[in-house]
Amino acid sequence: MCVGAVLLTVLIGFGAAACGGDDGDGFDASDDGAAGRGSGELTFYVSGEDLVTDGFISKDEWWIRFDHFWVNIAEFTAYQEPIETKHMGHPHEDIPTDAAHETVPVTQMLDLAAEGRLMLSHVEDAPAGNYNFVNFTLAPSPDGDLAGYSMVMTGSAQKNGRVVEFAIPVSTQLKYVDCEHRETDPYAGVVEPGGEGEVEITLHVDHLFGNAQHTEHAHVVNNLALGFEPFAEYAAENGYVIDMAPVEEILDADDYAAFIEALREAGHSGEGHCSVDSD
Repeated sequence: MCVGAVLLTVLIGFGAAACGGDDGDGFDASDDGAAGRGSGELTFYVSGEDLVTDGFISKDEWWIRFDHFWVNIAEFTAYQEPIETKHMGHPHEDIPTDAAHETVPVTQMLDLAAEGRLMLSHVEDAPAGNYNFVNFTLAPSPDGDLAGYSMVMTGSAQKNGRVVEFAIPVSTQLKYVDCEHRETDPYAGVVEPGGEGEVEITLHVDHLFGNAQHTEHAHVVNNLALGFEPFAEYAAENGYVIDMAPVEEILDADDYAAFIEALREAGHSGEGHCSVDSD
């Protein structure tokens, strides 16, 4: 059902669609106020940041490098939500909220190790406004070589002469909601009439494995992160290789629960945190 906030959504596996008109909540997306405020361009990005492209040292001192970091992103939505405190540096005086909405369907499995930041979709006629929140779903792929998996990490990890070659698939589905742009986020989605804006979702992999080099909020990230050692222990019993063994098979029940909890905290919009919809 269409809602009375500005929505631009990236959906998996559907043809192009748009919705407008009065959807029962008293808002008419086709009224003069919505149509007359102008439009611009809005680009949707997904990133794993430098940790995925360059590698990092986990909290338990494993040097982790990724050959591939596949994620299947569904329902990437940028929307406007009225806020009392405006983000610094943005021309909010002429930027409306609560306006028209449209849906932009795109499907793609993304390898975040290929580049630090990948474009998922581009909207050329987005209603002007401040797209200050995003939602997205980490969802199992419906088809292809990675069907059934929402995330697949491949690469190697080294520590004290030990080398683990890994291909770790994850099939969990998580819906991240209410991801708010931080005030200092350069990709916060302001679209002025005739201008260009960007929105970004990021997956912070150090929330999964911790980061020995973390200097800011290290206690928060590393206390929650599982680390890599439980994966290395499994690999040591299998020729120091993890070959597409499911996470729930690699880890015991407690470690698996800790890993999924860390994954719930990994979704961000830039540096802005998300909630996870339990439905």
